[in-house]
Amino acid sequence: MEVLLQIAVGLLFFRLFTTETLASAALQGLRSLSPGDSLSVENEEDFLISTNGTFTSGFYKVGTNAYCYSIWFTNSADRTVTWMANRDRPVQGKQSKLIFEKNRNLLLADAYGTIIWQTNTYNQEPVRVQLQETGNLVLLNQTGGIIWGSFDSPTDTLLPHQSLRKASMLVSARGPDNYSSGYYNFHFTDNNILSLIYNGPELSSIYWPNPDVSIYDQGRTPYDSSRNTTLDEHGYFMSTDNLNFNASDYGLGPKRRLTLDYDGMLRLYSLDEAHGSWNITWSANIDVCNVRGLCGKYGICVYAPKPSCMCPPGFQMTDPSDWSKGCSPKFNPTCNDSEFVQLFHTDYYGYDLVNTGIGKSFAECKNICLANCNCKGFSITSIQGRGIATLKAFYLMELRGLQSLSPGDSLAVEKEEDFLISPSGAFSSGFYKVGTNAYCYSIWFTYSANRTTTWMANRNQPVHGKDSKLNFKKNGNLVLTDAYGITIWETRTFNQEPVRAELLDTGNLVLRNQNEDIIWDSFSNPTDTLLPHQVLTRDNMLVSAKGPNNYSSGYYMFHYDDDNILRLVYNGPEISSVYLPNLCVDIFKSDRTPYNSYRSATLDEQGHFQSSDRLNFSASDYGLGPKRRLTLDYDGMLRL
Repeated sequence: MEVLLQIAVGLLFFRLFTTETLASAALQGLRSLSPGDSLSVENEEDFLISTNGTFTSGFYKVGTNAYCYSIWFTNSADRTVTWMANRDRPVQGKQSKLIFEKNRNLLLADAYGTIIWQTNTYNQEPVRVQLQETGNLVLLNQTGGIIWGSFDSPTDTLLPHQSLRKASMLVSARGPDNYSSGYYNFHFTDNNILSLIYNGPELSSIYWPNPDVSIYDQGRTPYDSSRNTTLDEHGYFMSTDNLNFNASDYGLGPKRRLTLDYDGMLRLYSLDEAHGSWNITWSANIDVCNVRGLCGKYGICVYAPKPSCMCPPGFQMTDPSDWSKGCSPKFNPTCNDSEFVQLFHTDYYGYDLVNTGIGKSFAECKNICLANCNCKGFSITSIQGRGIATLKAFYLMELRGLQSLSPGDSLAVEKEEDFLISPSGAFSSGFYKVGTNAYCYSIWFTYSANRTTTWMANRNQPVHGKDSKLNFKKNGNLVLTDAYGITIWETRTFNQEPVRAELLDTGNLVLRNQNEDIIWDSFSNPTDTLLPHQVLTRDNMLVSAKGPNNYSSGYYMFHYDDDNILRLVYNGPEISSVYLPNLCVDIFKSDRTPYNSYRSATLDEQGHFQSSDRLNFSASDYGLGPKRRLTLDYDGMLRL
C-alpha cells in the first residue's frame, strides 16, 4: 500500500511538474513586437504568446527544412495549428525571419531575403504586433484600433469571436501531414448559402448542403446577403443563411475550434486540456462517401464497413500514398474499345457528359457511348426495361495593321498605325481611348461603327497617351507599361519560349511557340464579352463595365457558381445576390442541372449558346453569316 501511494504521489508530482514546465516555457515568449523587431526561425524562444498563454505564434515545422509562420493552441499535445501565413510557401530553417519593418509593414522573408508573405500595412501607422487571447494576431495603432488581423484571412479553422464573411473562406489542408491548401472549401456561395465545396484539379461541386434537396427543405435561406457567421465560446454557431448548431458539450469552459479537415469534413472540436487532446462535439451531417473527390478520379468509395477507397477492375491507384489522385487505367484506352465493366450501385458524380433522355434500352445506351470518343462509360436508371442514360464602315488605315509581333517588337500608344489586325480584318487590337489621356490595350470589331470592344487588358488601370507601350519582351513576356515604365499588365509567360503574338479571326489574341501551340490567349481571360469559339469555364467569368462610357469593372458578373449553375450576380460594395436564375424557383424547375461539374459554356457562329447546366438558347436570326457577341452590359442585362 505504501509503495502504491508513493507511486501515485510521484505520478501526481510529475504531472504537475510537466504542466507547470510547459506553461512556464510558453510564458517566456514575447508579448508584442514594435517597429524594427523581428522573430528568427533559428531561435526557439522567438515567438509571441497571448495574454493568458492560450495561443502561441511562431515558426512551425511542416517538413524537412520547411517552416510556416503560424498560430497554435499552446496546451494541445500536438500544438494544433489554427492559422498559417505561408502554408503554400514554407521557408527554410535558417535565416528566415518575421520582420515588423519600420515602415509598419509586417513581412515574412526567406533565407534569401525574398518576401514570402506580408500584411501590406505600409504607412498605416501600426505601433504594435500582438497575439490576442482569442487567437487573433493583430497590428494595433496608437489608440488600440486593429489595422490588420489574422482573423480576416483564415486558413482551415474558425475560432470563437472570428467571423466568416462574404470575402473569406476556410480551405482544408492537403493531408494529415501536408499543411498546404487542399481541395475542400467552406464559404458563402453567390446565392448566400454557406456550403462545403470540392474544388479539385478537374471538377468542382457542392456536396453540403445536399445539392439534390431544396435549400429551403434543409432549413437554409438565401435572403440575407450580408453573409456573416459567428461561433461563440459556448459552442453555438450561427449564420445568416440559418445554419445554426450547438456543440454537444455546450457551455463555457472548453477551448473550441471549427475546422475543415483534410478529408472534407467540417467538425467542431473541444480541447481536453488535461490530456491535450481534442473531442469532436459536432460534425456536418454528411455521408462520408458523398464527400466529392475523396477517392479521386475513377476511385470508388465503399463501406467495408468503414469508408474506404478502391479502384474499379482494370485500374490501379495513381499514387499509393494519396487517394485524392484517384485511379489510372492499366490499359491504353482507345476510341475503338467496346468492352464495359458493370459497376452496380455506383455513380461518378460530376462527370455527366450528356443526358440521352427517357426510353433507352441498355444496348442503345451502350451504342450511344461507343459512338462518342469522349464517353468513358454510362450510367442507367432502369424503369421496366427502359431507362435514362447519362453519358458521363471602317478606315483603310486599319487594314494596314501588323499581322504579328516577334520578341523585341512593341506597339506605341502615340502611333495610330501600331495595332494588330486579324487575317480577314474582322478584329483589331491596339490602344483604345477610354477617357482624357487614358488608354486601354483592347480588341474590337474592326467593322463596327463605334469600334465595339470585346476585350481589355487593363480596364481598371488605363495608361497615358504618351510613352505607353505594349512590349513583346525577348524573355517571352508580353507586357503593357505606362509612361513611367511601370508594368500595368503582363501575360507572365517568362521563359515559355513564345515566338509570335497574333490576333486570330476569332478575336482571340494569342502567343504561340515554335510548335504553333498556344501558350497564352485572351479568350481564357474575358472581360464583359463572349465570342463564338470562346469558352466560359469554372476558372473565368464575364464582368460588366461600370457605365456606358466607363469601361472599368462594374458590379455585375456572369459565371458558374459552386453548385455548377451559370448565374447572373450583383456583387456590390455592400451586398451581393443572384438575380438569374430566379432564387424563388427551384433550379430543376428552371430546367437547369447541377450534375455536370465540368462547367463549360460555348457560343457558336450560328448563334446557339449551350452550357453544361442546360442553359441553352439561340439567336432570333439563327444561322451562319452575322458576327456575334454575348455581352454582359453595364446595366446587368445579358444580351446576344
